[in-house]
Amino acid sequence: MVVPLERLFAQPVEILRPELLQVWGLGKETVDSILCYAGGKAVMPMDSYTERILTRVGLVKPNTSYDKLQELFYRNLPADHELFNEYHAQLDALGHHICLSRDPLCGDCPLAIICAYALTRAQREPEETSAAD
Repeated sequence: MVVPLERLFAQPVEILRPELLQVWGLGKETVDSILCYAGGKAVMPMDSYTERILTRVGLVKPNTSYDKLQELFYRNLPADHELFNEYHAQLDALGHHICLSRDPLCGDCPLAIICAYALTRAQREPEETSAAD
């Protein structure tokens, strides 16, 4: 049965999300991205970039679950589709271009002044430089 997108996205997230998660091959990140970007719903997708950034900044521990990451946003931000869309886009850009999995560009990062990883790295680098001399 084919359901028009308008009718599909007219359903509340509480009903639609579990239904979409039942579709073979769709996981939480994909479903939440569909709901946020295509459905215009106030859903915050989580991904590896978000986990990496939040872990490095020190807001969560490594390997925090998808649901716990998402809960952090829902507890601290108003439920607003445009806000979640923008947060997700900004975190993806930061993770893709600056907060790299290997050799992050901490000197270019707008979060460096509050980032536990960047601050620790900055303290280590003078020692590493002087040891190389």
